[in-house]
Amino acid sequence: MKYLFIAFCLLSLPKLSFAQTDEKAAVIATVQALFDAMAAKDSVSARKLLLPAGASYITQQANDSTPASYWAHDNIILQMRKAENQVRERMWNIEVLVHDRIAQLWANYDFYVNGQFRHCGVDAFILIKEKDGWKIASGAFTIEKTGCEAPPTNN
Repeated sequence: MKYLFIAFCLLSLPKLSFAQTDEKAAVIATVQALFDAMAAKDSVSARKLLLPAGASYITQQANDSTPASYWAHDNIILQMRKAENQVRERMWNIEVLVHDRIAQLWANYDFYVNGQFRHCGVDAFILIKEKDGWKIASGAFTIEKTGCEAPPTNN
């Protein structure tokens, strides 16, 4: 009986590993979909990815005396609707933690406006899995204008 249990556990490991990998990929895809919506100025798609009561917090590089800025998700959607500039955000060095219906994504990023580099930093997102997929509950990111790490490729 003991050997049957061990065999069952060993056979279950690949399934658990693939399920975890699939969830991590879904979390990354959700954040990337938000970046794509921002680039397309598609507030309708973005709203589907953001939990309504969520918010993001922004910190400035090496400026401990300035409080973090607060952006409610509704304000992010409003700004996207009024956007005149073309934006592009890329992420790399992505780390994802998933447990049940919560996830955290942490990544380096760079941000461009009308094709010009604006800043870089670290993005941190908390996501919640709803019946229709992963949703962004909150975010925090740094804004750094110097000392930016280059992405692994220029894409």
